Amino acid sequence: MLTKVIITPGSHPSSPAGGPPPAVAASDAPTDRPVARRHSALGVLSHTTASSTADASVSQDADNQKTEHKSHEPTIDTRLLRSMSAPIPIDAVADDSDVLADILTPAVVGNQEALTSEFSGAEGGEEEFEELAFDAELENDENQDGGNAAAALGSKHSIRLKLGLATEEGLMGHANEDRMIVEQNEHFHLLAVLDGHGGEWVADYVKAKLFPAIARCYDCGFDVRKLADTVDALDQEVQARATQMQDFSGACMVCVLLFVDEVTGAPTALTLNVGDCRALLHEARAKGKKANKGVGPNGRLFALSEDHCEANAKESARVLASGGYIEYGRIGGVLEPFRSIGDIDMKEREMAGWVIATPEIKKTPLALGRSTLVLATDGVWGSLVNQKAMAIARKHPGNPQAAADALVAAARAAGSMDDIAVVVAHV
Repeated sequence: MLTKVIITPGSHPSSPAGGPPPAVAASDAPTDRPVARRHSALGVLSHTTASSTADASVSQDADNQKTEHKSHEPTIDTRLLRSMSAPIPIDAVADDSDVLADILTPAVVGNQEALTSEFSGAEGGEEEFEELAFDAELENDENQDGGNAAAALGSKHSIRLKLGLATEEGLMGHANEDRMIVEQNEHFHLLAVLDGHGGEWVADYVKAKLFPAIARCYDCGFDVRKLADTVDALDQEVQARATQMQDFSGACMVCVLLFVDEVTGAPTALTLNVGDCRALLHEARAKGKKANKGVGPNGRLFALSEDHCEANAKESARVLASGGYIEYGRIGGVLEPFRSIGDIDMKEREMAGWVIATPEIKKTPLALGRSTLVLATDGVWGSLVNQKAMAIARKHPGNPQAAADALVAAARAAGSMDDIAVVVAHV
């Protein structure tokens, strides 16, 4: 779907051309509020403030990587590390009820004061599946960003991954703007998907800069405030360069860091979310009964991120508290995700605080040898609910590449027209 739109009087982004807006109540706002206007340049939708108009120049990456799109999920406080606790039953999915009946989803408990909430779920098992233990290193970028390439990673801290990556251009008439990132060093793995919109430049820039920026944060572990500051600083860097180029593109991001805590020895996942991409974690049952407290016969499912969009009441409250307004589910009637990197025209001085890049961060324990991670852009989530997507991924045990390909195919079959990027990891 289009994340940035041109809105003209008498029309609406979800209405037929020239048609009236649907019966949707817009948030109250003063008549002198800032107005974001979008215009089309080179087939790419971009936007400016009411006081200025500029041509958007889109800088394309030399390796012609595939593009990104945006998802939609909410969060609250700009620097909130949330805990996951008290799993609750998932929604039923009829055609996969045998697989999904005992998967559980956590209730998310927010603490606006703290940045270091801990996961309070069941203990993770320590047994590793032999078929998931690989030590091979990625040797080229082709394995890191491209369809049909399965990649295996190993670390000195015993977290081993088997990966599947898939991406596909959408049916919207522009190049693929979604990107994937798979990187590692001796301390941690970084997995991410980027959903670009309005062009490819921001997504490509973040793809190149994110891992070295995160690596500089590592010091026997990660400080979540420093991670949040790092992503904010990256956004400031993007804005400075994009302003010089008059590039109005943007990107949503979900990033998962996998590492062993050097103090506690606990395998850990840290999820950084900006916008409406999503990350899911499925934990299968262990062989021993002790490690299965709270885990049903088919394991349990955790949402590692929440969409930053109108449906997230806390995120909407944040936008309104900043002085922003929401029309037709979009900030300023223009931008669907409420957090993003880039989008300089939505971060003008008079719109300060409306759209932010500060990630919401969650800390989750990993059950080594029996965990499945799915990261995807909203080309998947606009068509598949979380439980359905994970059920599809779990139909390919030991073959994350087949799982990633199946998710792309299922999203298309369900009607997705957006760009898609998927990373599946067996941990």
